[in-house]
Amino acid sequence: MQVAGLVQAFGGVVREWPMVRAGGVWRPDLERLAALVTAKTRAIVINTPNNPTGARLSAGDLDAIAAIADRTGAWIVSD
Repeated sequence: MQVAGLVQAFGGVVREWPMVRAGGVWRPDLERLAALVTAKTRAIVINTPNNPTGARLSAGDLDAIAAIADRTGAWIVSD
C-alpha cells in the first residue's frame, strides 16, 4: 500500500496486476503484465508475500518479468 500511495503522490498511475490461481497454484499472469506495460511504464513493483497464498516467483517468472520490463526500460522494484 505504501508504494501505491507514493506513486500517486508523485502524480503516477498505479495499474494493479494480481496473481491468478491456475491448477491449484497462485501464479503471475505474465500475459496481463505484458498488456499493462506501455511506453509510459517506469517501474514494475513485485511482491511475493508468503501469506495468504504461499506463492513465490520462479526463476522463469522473474526472467519473463525482466524481459517485459526491458521492452520499455522500466525498473523492477521488489519488495
